[in-house]
Amino acid sequence: MTVDRHAVARARASRDEGAATVLMVGIVVAMVVVLALGLAAATTLMAASRARTGADMAALAGALAAREAAAAGRDASGPGCSAAGEAARRNGAVVTACRADGAVVTVTVTAGEGVARRSASAAAGPAFVGGG
Repeated sequence: MTVDRHAVARARASRDEGAATVLMVGIVVAMVVVLALGLAAATTLMAASRARTGADMAALAGALAAREAAAAGRDASGPGCSAAGEAARRNGAVVTACRADGAVVTVTVTAGEGVARRSASAAAGPAFVGGG
């Protein structure tokens, strides 16, 4: 009995056909998953940064407006929270809570959407309050 060496080589080679394609598909899928996770992480970090910045700027703007209102003898909560809301909006955040206690304004803001939504709080006011 004679063995056709070429037929044996062709049979072995046909079992390996397409293996590189499967390997490349796996690599591409893994790269897409890593890219999606990286994008989600970056979006979350950006929302957290926007929330912190928005809270800081809102508290500062609110404290300035509240101080001016208090110095004029008016209620400070309206102007303070109004200015805080505007400052937060300009920094890509939304005020969810605002409290003005004299010239001290405390705010909580949110930024981002969906699972990337983040919150931050800040307070601002004069260096010292009260006392005469």
